[in-house]
Amino acid sequence: MNDKPLEETETFLIRSRYLFKKMNQQITRHLKEYGVDASEIICLMLLHRNEEGLSLRELTNLSMTDKSMTTKVVKNLEKKLYIYRDRKNTTSRNYKVYLTPLGIEKANQIEGWLQQKKNCFEKTFTKKEQAVLREAWNCLLAKYI
Repeated sequence: MNDKPLEETETFLIRSRYLFKKMNQQITRHLKEYGVDASEIICLMLLHRNEEGLSLRELTNLSMTDKSMTTKVVKNLEKKLYIYRDRKNTTSRNYKVYLTPLGIEKANQIEGWLQQKKNCFEKTFTKKEQAVLREAWNCLLAKYI
């Protein structure tokens, strides 16, 4: 085995991948309690904040995913009776998606869980550290998306 130390770039990539993996595992584990996955939770919360409904295009843009992923998530949430589509007329392919009462209930439960995670974040980091982390994420998003 090569005892050569890792370069800073390699270390950054390895740690970033590891952190993302662990965070994703933790989120997935907790979401199983709610019967939704990470993509579905995003859709539920976006609809929860937009009571006037969202089109498929709006959901795709806001969730930063592709149209096929959004379509899959919408179908899954429809099967679970958390959302419904409202077509303007029967021949139209355009529609908005809304939460059902069951979906609103589920979104409220998840919102409580998200608030707990936010509180944990706020207890772990100082206000200054939180600002630095948010700025770093915004920079990364601006450069890579």
